[in-house]
Amino acid sequence: MSVILEKMLRRDELARLFRETAESMGQDAAVLDAENRPIFGAVAFLDEKNGSHPVKLDGEVIGTVVAGASSKPLADILAYAARREQERKSVSQDCLSRMNETTLFHDLTGRLCHAGDAKELSRLVMEAARRLIGADHVAVYLRDNGAGYITFATNSDVSRKLQAGLAPIVDKVTSSATAEIIDNLAADPRFNENSAGALACAPLACHGTAHGALVLLNAQAREYASHDLAHLATLAGLAALSLDGVQARQRLCAMGPNLKQAAAALQRLAADIPVGQ
Repeated sequence: MSVILEKMLRRDELARLFRETAESMGQDAAVLDAENRPIFGAVAFLDEKNGSHPVKLDGEVIGTVVAGASSKPLADILAYAARREQERKSVSQDCLSRMNETTLFHDLTGRLCHAGDAKELSRLVMEAARRLIGADHVAVYLRDNGAGYITFATNSDVSRKLQAGLAPIVDKVTSSATAEIIDNLAADPRFNENSAGALACAPLACHGTAHGALVLLNAQAREYASHDLAHLATLAGLAALSLDGVQARQRLCAMGPNLKQAAAALQRLAADIPVGQ
């Protein structure tokens, strides 16, 4: 139960409103919690002879008002206050969740910028995917120089359990640069009937180049929410952009000896050029 009636009635404003409304109706009133324990008001008034009315929130009884003929309007006041409290909590939780997500992406971006190689980069992205979206297994497939992939995974089952059905999906996602979501693998003809679970696969694409795919697998079927897919796309995009940076640094490092040789040759050439007569 997200809203507790007793805590609400500890607030002076609501308690005063309830008490004054009951008095204006010329009626003693008491409030019970969901377990029928008295939590507020004229406890001595509690009697089976007096009328009562439940306080409901989303169809669930969270308490009862005992106030004779005035029970229903007083219960309606508490039900309205409970709905407002639920909305306030929902907004607060949503704001906190968004702040946590923003912090995670900010920290992840900084760590990806300092990733030394594809293995470290993949590990950071897989950890973030498990925290943000949740998955039993996470893998990053990176294209190698040949026709295959270099695989980094949190669990080797990613490479074994669904290899036959997973390979063409990774190929399709990578080549088309379009994500693919399967809520129930058992209903997909590309997997055998024993392949229970769910899959989400997003391309690691940046500047028109697809480097591979980010894959999430769950042992049970699940319906991915819209924010899960948004997080998946963001993580895949960050990974692809960071991978571009890693590869650029590696190319520069590889060019280092050649650049030194070229600089030395230029110095020798400059030394042979006669200075003005």
